[in-house]
Amino acid sequence: MTKIHTLSTLFLLIISIAVFSQNSETEGKQEVVLDVNNSDPQDSAVVARRAAYEKRLKQVEAFRKGMAKDPKRFMDSLNAIRNEKLRVEALERIEAYRSNSELASLKEIDLSNAQLSDFPEFVFEAKSVEVLILDGNKLRALPAELAQLDKLKRIYWRNNDLDSNAKIPRLEGIEKLDLSGNDLKKLPKVHRIKGVKELVLEKNSFEKIPLWRIWRLKDLHELEISQNPMTLNRRWYWLLKNLKILKINKSNLTTIHPSFYKMKGLEELQLQVNKLNTIPEGISRLEHLTKLSFYKNSIDRLPSDLFELKNLEVIDLYYNEMDIVPSEISGLESLKILYLSFNKIYDLPEEIGELEQLKELYIHHNRISELPKSLANLDKLKVFHFQNNYIPYFPTQILDMTSLVDLDISDTDITHIPDGIANLNLETFFWRHLEIDLNDADQVETKEALVKLQRNGANVVPSLNLPATSFD
Repeated sequence: MTKIHTLSTLFLLIISIAVFSQNSETEGKQEVVLDVNNSDPQDSAVVARRAAYEKRLKQVEAFRKGMAKDPKRFMDSLNAIRNEKLRVEALERIEAYRSNSELASLKEIDLSNAQLSDFPEFVFEAKSVEVLILDGNKLRALPAELAQLDKLKRIYWRNNDLDSNAKIPRLEGIEKLDLSGNDLKKLPKVHRIKGVKELVLEKNSFEKIPLWRIWRLKDLHELEISQNPMTLNRRWYWLLKNLKILKINKSNLTTIHPSFYKMKGLEELQLQVNKLNTIPEGISRLEHLTKLSFYKNSIDRLPSDLFELKNLEVIDLYYNEMDIVPSEISGLESLKILYLSFNKIYDLPEEIGELEQLKELYIHHNRISELPKSLANLDKLKVFHFQNNYIPYFPTQILDMTSLVDLDISDTDITHIPDGIANLNLETFFWRHLEIDLNDADQVETKEALVKLQRNGANVVPSLNLPATSFD
């Protein structure tokens, strides 16, 4: 118990640093002094708070000294303390499993961070287990005895320093296999597991999608291969023509070869937080796409045939370099959610009003000075955020958006809000940082509109501290 207590105390240092760093030392001192001065000095709660505060100060000072002396060595020591604490907790958890009389009824077994190199025998007694967590160990093989666990559905085998020779037995019924964080360059023989629907290969060292071994997973419909040093060069992507969901995020992608579009079964494609400047023509071949995300790239234009994706419901273009939205956007006839924020857009086409199924529109943090009149046609629109633009006046077409429940006009150049806004069924209305002084005589209509919104139950931000009878 002494060892565990010592480790817990040292680990508290790490936690306290994270919390304490959010507040200045001076502010903390003032808070404690204030408590003490306004309370009985002998009050046990005050004494305890003072002691806890002084302890935290000493911990922070120890951290500062350690970092100043040898930052790398000190952080390595903290990580070693953390890992040892996790190991001790894991061993305690394993002992609890061994003595559990209801082991056979457990749905989940968590063996993570125990630094195991062999499988504990008790696992094979958990006949009802559905989830097996093996993270943070040294398990280089899955035992054939896992086949006895016929209810097992998900295996998390992350951070075990696996290689392509990892031994995988013939198993059936496993729906999800997660091999993240193993520095894999080649994929082990995962096809020996029948029924895998979701494969996760995040945080490895794949330079390309391991098409051939994945192709042998006949039931696979979702592949997550983010945070790998990937390239999407010319390859036989048609081997994965039945894949439904593909995620390649944070992988430093710079280009996409058109042969990539031969995965014709894709319904969701994520290429987020990469370094893509352009998207090649041919994307319309992914005719089943319903969700498409290029979040946080450097895209300045879209391929013309993207607007032929008739089934696309969601497109995310946040944080790119676009300055215009093509008029062809009206071709996305099934679009329900459109994310265009944090670009350089200065104009929206009138054709955007033809997106009859649109429910959410995000165009904030752009350079737009005028909104198209056709927005009034979006009678299914529920969410509209256009804050942080150069809109000089309240767009009256918004008053025709009868389904609108969430509106944000903050940080624009709007100086007046019409009374008609109170006729909308808004649940949330943001009007932060506008040049509007409700005490001005010429802002009576604005003030009345905001008061009515609050009376109607809308969450007005910032809210008005006005008596309910101000305008009876």
